[in-house]
Amino acid sequence: MTDRIIEKVDYNMLLEDMFQLDATLTDYFQRAVLFLITEQHNVILMKEIGDVNEDMLDAFCRWKASRTLGEKTSLFQGFRFDLVDVSLEYDTKAGNASVGLMVVDHEVEMSQTGPFLMLARQMISFSLKAKEEAGHKQVFKRDDIEKEMMSLLHETDDMNHLSTFAQQCLALLKSRMVDGDYSFFIFEDIIEQFQLLTSTNEQMIESADDYSIDLEKWEENEKVFESKGYSAISKCHVGKMALFDRQRAPADYALFPVQYDGDIQALFMYSVSTGICNQTYFSDIQKVCDLLSKRLKRLVDFERMYDEHTRKQHLLKVNQNFHSTMNVSAILKQIIFALNEIYPHYDVCLYLSHDWDVSDQLPIHKLRYSMQERDKPSAKAYITGEVQRETDDSGTAVYVPLKGKQGVYGVLQLQVQHVRYIVDGDIHDIQLLADMAGNAIENADLYQQSQKYIAELRLINQTSQQLNSNLKLSEVVRYMKNRMVDSFSAEEVGFIFFDEKDHSEHILEGSSPFFFTKRCQRTLGCVLEYVRTKEEAVFVNDLEEFIPVNEEQEEPLYRSVIAVPMKQNDRLMGVAVVVCQPPNAFTFETFKLFQALVHHSSLAFANSKLHEELENLVVTDYLTKLYTRSYLDEIIDKAMRQDEGGTLILIDVDDFKNINDYYGHQVGDNVLVQVADILKSQIRENMDVAARWGGEEMAIYLRKADEEVAKKVAKRILSSVKEETEPAITISCGVASWSKATDPFLSLKKLFNQADQALYSAKNSGKNQYQMSKPAEK
Repeated sequence: MTDRIIEKVDYNMLLEDMFQLDATLTDYFQRAVLFLITEQHNVILMKEIGDVNEDMLDAFCRWKASRTLGEKTSLFQGFRFDLVDVSLEYDTKAGNASVGLMVVDHEVEMSQTGPFLMLARQMISFSLKAKEEAGHKQVFKRDDIEKEMMSLLHETDDMNHLSTFAQQCLALLKSRMVDGDYSFFIFEDIIEQFQLLTSTNEQMIESADDYSIDLEKWEENEKVFESKGYSAISKCHVGKMALFDRQRAPADYALFPVQYDGDIQALFMYSVSTGICNQTYFSDIQKVCDLLSKRLKRLVDFERMYDEHTRKQHLLKVNQNFHSTMNVSAILKQIIFALNEIYPHYDVCLYLSHDWDVSDQLPIHKLRYSMQERDKPSAKAYITGEVQRETDDSGTAVYVPLKGKQGVYGVLQLQVQHVRYIVDGDIHDIQLLADMAGNAIENADLYQQSQKYIAELRLINQTSQQLNSNLKLSEVVRYMKNRMVDSFSAEEVGFIFFDEKDHSEHILEGSSPFFFTKRCQRTLGCVLEYVRTKEEAVFVNDLEEFIPVNEEQEEPLYRSVIAVPMKQNDRLMGVAVVVCQPPNAFTFETFKLFQALVHHSSLAFANSKLHEELENLVVTDYLTKLYTRSYLDEIIDKAMRQDEGGTLILIDVDDFKNINDYYGHQVGDNVLVQVADILKSQIRENMDVAARWGGEEMAIYLRKADEEVAKKVAKRILSSVKEETEPAITISCGVASWSKATDPFLSLKKLFNQADQALYSAKNSGKNQYQMSKPAEK
């Protein structure tokens, strides 16, 4: 092949230099298209001015295809086309042509376009002549491209990466055909798109996704130039279905298919950022495409084999990772990571049927399979255990069940936008991955459940051992409360015993303070009554739904409630309650574990209660429920060693024999009980002690109380007994105080004697009074 000199003229730059188009033309025309067209209907310049829309460009393409040669003015679809001839004698490839202006007919008068076109023609002629005289030529040899491309093909190994080979081809084209940029698109049959693989334009590489070409759009556009030995699509021939976004599209471009056995494997794109493409390059680019077809087929096949090998390696690695952990959350994370690595063009989502603790950052959702949603593909895949497909205008989605040996644990959704089908080979590999994941999830879940059961059994065993270590009832309550706060994150814990005799409720010491408030009774009263009457456990996720709240009622402070009956030998003893402020704070597993703990602890509660009752029988009087004299002796003896002082009050019911003789012994016993209740009401709880001294005699010891305090207490007791007993009675009191400061060696026996002498004095002084003891003789 002989060397040929091809002269190239950039008409767009030529006109911009003359008219400063972007700044000047919009002052004359609101919207217009300036073009330069040859006698062969080839557009070698097309410049959009102002607000040109897609309809205007489509009309231009249709007019160009149907125009009559030699016609200077024509109307077409509401637009006017004005042309003047221009000689391009200095451009050896272009020949004669016409410079024209397309405008909206009613917006621009011919008197405006005519002078402008005449001026443009003169400027083009002058500029071409100036370029010729300046000798601005760009020369290259066609043979060089073919030789260097053949050399590159021979040097290329089939195992080279496709992207590396494509970059080398583009670099060669760029070095020989200087102007413009060259890009390489590879066809991805899975998503039916030509995707940008590499380009000499860095901006296009940085936003490669914006330059993907849908197969549908490619097929909609008519290929041109086939009569000239090459098949391509040029920007000016693209119809309404634009290949690129208008904001990102190059000023002009031409796309050349690389085919093998009739199938398009790739596209070469030649583009310019200003002006129009130099059509003299087209035949050379087509030859490059023809040379590439066979080698590209081998490279694509190897790339796909490599991808398949990589995919299998990924699957093997994922399978190994699945078996290296017993954490469900970690397995789910690996599934999503692996799918994103192997199939980056798929959108991945997981629907799970179990409430596993997973990261909020993962695309994981709760699987719903109610009656209303059972026809959805995700629900069908879960119920049937089979892969489901769904295709609509937005794309295609597949739903693959995560199956184990004992059931289905969720559904894997993979979605591709704007694609009508997903390759069966991909579905097979995805199903293989899903099955591996299902088995791994099942094993991990079983392991986690077994660990959970072991922890629960350990908790129950430790609790039982601790409770069986002869703890007092208050200690049992405190221990159980702390256990339940730690194990269930409960905010309040209460233990309530039921009294079968008077149907009252007794809140055990050690329960949370909330249970001793009136608000507790208002909030939990119906729950406690339900447990008491039905003898069944209550698990309430939201107390507001369990107890409808009207305008007059206050909202419950705690909305999550678990109440479990405490039974011993099928007899209801009481109820254990845990509460938490937010709704749904407790799970069903928490409820079952709480039931087990209460069941195992009920015996310890019963034993501790019985033990305290036996202790009380030893230290309390059966009739009056006051402490015995022996217990009182122990308390006073201990106080006299530890305290700085105190007071003993001996009490005797006046004329008690007459009451027994007149009313009978049963009334007499009732009188003693009434007096005992009054004594207990007049002393400080957990500080003072009331005891039955013997017969109708009783005693009170006031710890750390002096004579003045004792006198006030004695007066209150005398008044209360006289007013509150039935039949009305009176009492006499003997009061003896002690102090280490004045009586450092006073014994318990001497204190008793002093109080007894004071009581005797009160009896002899008319009864219904108290007398203070006299200081001991030294």
